[in-house]
Amino acid sequence: MPENVLKIPRTTQNRLHLKLQDGFVGLSWTRAQEVSASAKLQAARVYSLAVLDAAMRSLVERWPGSKELQHKPSKNAVEELQSTNAWEVVYWALHRGNRALGELEGLFETQVDLGLEQAEVFADAEGLDEVEGEKLLELLSEPIRLHDDLDAQIAHVLKRWGKYLDPSLKEQLLRSRDYLREAWVGHFGPATAAQAPDFSSLYQHQERFTHDRDWMPSVVLIAKNIYVWLHQLSATYGYRIERLDEVPEAELARLRSQGITGLWMIGLWERSPASRRIKELCGRPDAVASAYSLYDYRIAGALGGEEALESLRQRAASHGVRLAADMVPNHMGITSEWVKNNPEWFLSVDHPPFPSYSFHGENLSHEPEFGVQIEDHYYDQTDAAVVFKHMDHRTGQTRYIYHGNDGTSFPWNDTAQLDFLNPEAREAVIRTIIDVARKFPIIRFDAAMTLVRKHVQRLWYPPPGHGGAIPSRSQFGVSQEEFDRRMPMEFWQEVVDRIQAEAPDTLLLAEAFWMLEGYFVRTLGMHRVYNSAFMHMLRDEDNAGYRKLMRDTLAFDPEVLKRYVNFMNNPDEDTAVNQFGKGDKYFGVAVLMATMPGLPMLGHGQLEGFTEKYGMDFRRPLLNELPDKGLLAHHERVLIPLLHRRRLFAEVAHFALYDVFNPQGGLEQNVFAYSNMLPNEHGLERALVIYHNRYAEVRGYVDRGVSESGGRLVDHLQLPAYGVVRFRDQISGEWFLRTAELLHRHGLYVELGAYKCHVFLDWGFEDGQEWFELESHLQGRSTPSLDHEFVLMRYGTSRTALTWLLDSNLKDSVALKREFETLSQSILNYWPDAELTELPALEGHSPEARLVVLVEWLEESGASDVWERMALEELTPFGSLVRAALDIDSLDVSSWPLLESVQEALSVHEFEGTRYFVAQKADGFLKKMPELLGVKSALCGTDRSEFTVAMEEFGKALEQASYDFDQVRFDG
Repeated sequence: MPENVLKIPRTTQNRLHLKLQDGFVGLSWTRAQEVSASAKLQAARVYSLAVLDAAMRSLVERWPGSKELQHKPSKNAVEELQSTNAWEVVYWALHRGNRALGELEGLFETQVDLGLEQAEVFADAEGLDEVEGEKLLELLSEPIRLHDDLDAQIAHVLKRWGKYLDPSLKEQLLRSRDYLREAWVGHFGPATAAQAPDFSSLYQHQERFTHDRDWMPSVVLIAKNIYVWLHQLSATYGYRIERLDEVPEAELARLRSQGITGLWMIGLWERSPASRRIKELCGRPDAVASAYSLYDYRIAGALGGEEALESLRQRAASHGVRLAADMVPNHMGITSEWVKNNPEWFLSVDHPPFPSYSFHGENLSHEPEFGVQIEDHYYDQTDAAVVFKHMDHRTGQTRYIYHGNDGTSFPWNDTAQLDFLNPEAREAVIRTIIDVARKFPIIRFDAAMTLVRKHVQRLWYPPPGHGGAIPSRSQFGVSQEEFDRRMPMEFWQEVVDRIQAEAPDTLLLAEAFWMLEGYFVRTLGMHRVYNSAFMHMLRDEDNAGYRKLMRDTLAFDPEVLKRYVNFMNNPDEDTAVNQFGKGDKYFGVAVLMATMPGLPMLGHGQLEGFTEKYGMDFRRPLLNELPDKGLLAHHERVLIPLLHRRRLFAEVAHFALYDVFNPQGGLEQNVFAYSNMLPNEHGLERALVIYHNRYAEVRGYVDRGVSESGGRLVDHLQLPAYGVVRFRDQISGEWFLRTAELLHRHGLYVELGAYKCHVFLDWGFEDGQEWFELESHLQGRSTPSLDHEFVLMRYGTSRTALTWLLDSNLKDSVALKREFETLSQSILNYWPDAELTELPALEGHSPEARLVVLVEWLEESGASDVWERMALEELTPFGSLVRAALDIDSLDVSSWPLLESVQEALSVHEFEGTRYFVAQKADGFLKKMPELLGVKSALCGTDRSEFTVAMEEFGKALEQASYDFDQVRFDG
């Protein structure tokens, strides 16, 4: 390998005050840093240029006949290039014309014109013999001609010039690419978007799924930023709540009523005081220390310590809620107990890795044994150093310890990176995990992917050509053999084995990305793993992409699908409402989260509709947000019942994914359709979920399973070949009937609007003739009540008669009597024992009053409430008024506003925390109700005048309330 490389012209050396008469001596990264600092150039680019130059020289030296070049350099060339070797003119010319050099081009400026010299040398070199049909000058200039960046040029050299390079030079070329990547990472661009898992490499690994305990499949997890949550609880319950043992019993009961079985509290451990101090020095006096900059693994004293945790644990368990906690294995706080007592467990160097680093700031350690300073430029936010300064006052040793870092963004400047090639550090982390498992049945491992062997190597000990993730670490790479010796097995595999032996009733959940999801659960044995693709792809409506992910997972191993943690946001992402809104799309994706195999995880404030993303150092929320009561109510109606039935959806033994084809035969990629079943003592509980994740309308058939699962809908749901199939949509509450023959022939036909979904539950089968008749009667439409539809089907004549009786245009007493007799006969046909009395006169009454009369008459006759419902539904425009009239039984007007039917008749609604009634509805109420109550009083034998007085009092109260329903008050 050439020792003296990259000859810098004398003109440039003088201008930059460099002393490089012999060029770079060797290929020292340290030398490149020194020269770069002196010339104010980027060290990685200077070093890469030097090794590119060395490769050129190696190619020339090994080319047959290259030493026989006849040209003798001129005096000017010798003085400028400080060499009598004519090839120096070639190297200089190639560098001078290299488009990739950019700011480095100035290194090759000369005071004399070497153009003629260059032409003569190149002409002489053209005469050299070809080797295997290639000319030296063409091969030498090829990388520069074809590529306009240094990294690509070096990659080309490695590919094309390999036989002219010795192993050590190849390693240096690979390292130069690492340094270039480090320089790019140093700009800290955003992390890449989530990617779908890749299973292709997993076939070579042994399957090591960890068996679930009985309670694990049905876990529904909710995240709570602990200090923010306690502040919100204080506001909700009206008194100060600051400790874990002060969390109200009612709140734990409420969580369980919402289907939650796991409570993940973020920030329980004692945090590093240095983290809080850094935030204060950077202008954030209200912040607490970061939840992931830990001082020690003990429950924070401010939260009540271990005793308070034990109280909460027992009370939560009594409601069926298990507690979850973070474990942060990658790093500790910069002034933690571990840094104090075992600094050798952390990655460090004995000098700053970059000459520009300086450490003159405040000592962040409050303990006399050691001092800590972060790099100065953190305070003015002009740089993000990868190390901090650690001074051990007991030994006098100074270390520069690396900050925690995953290579995707800035280093975490309040953390210290553990060295996982240190067996003592690994063992300390494993012992701590076991201790945490004895306190918490669910553990979430933060940034777990960083501790997979290949990423420990890539981030901190990269082999040549694989560095660049963490600035400065490329120079500390070790050989594969050395790495394997120092970290012989996967850290997580050892953790899982130890937990199974010492704390087996613990659910291990990994926050892992980088396409490692399948590896974590199938190979390493984690119970659950983050599935960030669920959030990203469904939010972005990459529906074909997510359906492919599901197909690929099922094809590889369905058990992986069961182990995904599906979420619509997590503490590191924007809130669910900001990503998905509050409308049909939000609820459609939430239904998928609740009904897919895996573990559903809800974000802090997701059910309440909060928009604020809480930082890990928040003491309290910054926004004064109130729960969206309408959103909460819709959750209670649509989502929470599904969370309570998680056992039906959690497993994959009976799971099937379907393609949906439109009537023209095209595949509808925007529709998700899947089914599941749960065997129980009554047989099989079935579910079919269909969701359309696009702003459009769609229709098609759910019939064929995707190729990986195969089969048909009727097979997967084990539907009979004959009879009528009934099922209910959990979303709408409507019942559907389909003949088994139709389902076997075509599958299930569905029509879906934008972001609409169905969750078909409560499947049953009937084979009586009346069910076939009812299915034909419905003609494919749904109904809220099958019983009601039976009545309407059997007694259609009574329905017609009822319609006529309520028609105010029908005033003839003979016609009214005829329709009444038709209605009476229909009732007697169904209820022979009904005691029908004479119908009071309907002439002269409005339709609303006639309906009151009819309902009272039906009730007195002992007819089924189905008839009463049917009567009320006939006049839905004023049905709420009739219901209110029927419900008002007291002359005490103060009780009227409490009736739901009265609130419905007045269209009471909430706006910004206040309930209002609608003026137009109130006018109609006051206009119509006297007649309705008068008719009712006549039927009941009460004094009509008393209701008249009550109505006047109620009208006066409405007027004085000025549309504020809560201000409707009465004297006395």
